[in-house]
Amino acid sequence: MSMAGSYRAFVRPPDDPRVAGLSELDAYGHAERCLQIPWLNEVFNGWQKLYAAPFFGITSDGSKIPSLYSFACEGAPVSSMIQSARIC
Repeated sequence: MSMAGSYRAFVRPPDDPRVAGLSELDAYGHAERCLQIPWLNEVFNGWQKLYAAPFFGITSDGSKIPSLYSFACEGAPVSSMIQSARIC
């Protein structure tokens, strides 16, 4: 079997209960369906709690490192960037 076609062995058929009806869902419908799976809902709820907590970065040991970075003007053309973003 060629490498190009080898992935098909891992693709479930459209009538498989795990994927049946997915082609008719948009992103929101897919999310609602996923949240009906208990373990996935539990994972998502854990993420929701983390989302509500303030983010201070990623460290090797999970401890916050105060004053690691500081804010400073580096001469970026902020006004031009805002204007360009509004044009798009």
